[in-house]
Amino acid sequence: MTSEIMGHAIAALIASGIVGISKALLSPAPLTFRAVIGRFIEHSGWGAGAFTALLYDSDLPPLGIAALAVLLASMGQSGLGMMLRVWRGAK
Repeated sequence: MTSEIMGHAIAALIASGIVGISKALLSPAPLTFRAVIGRFIEHSGWGAGAFTALLYDSDLPPLGIAALAVLLASMGQSGLGMMLRVWRGAK
């Protein structure tokens, strides 16, 4: 079971990083190696954090947790902040 979870965690990291690269490609800012690698690292970090948080207290299978982690990583800081504001009822 542990190797299955590790495999899904690595897949979530890579998929989250690819989402970050795709966002860098879609942005109007000029592409540099530093920007692309930075986006990969940033989104991989979001994916790792989301995977860990969901794995800690969830009844979902590891593949479902990995999919949710990639979704949360694609939302990034602004999307999660917006969700928290809506949840708290703030504008």
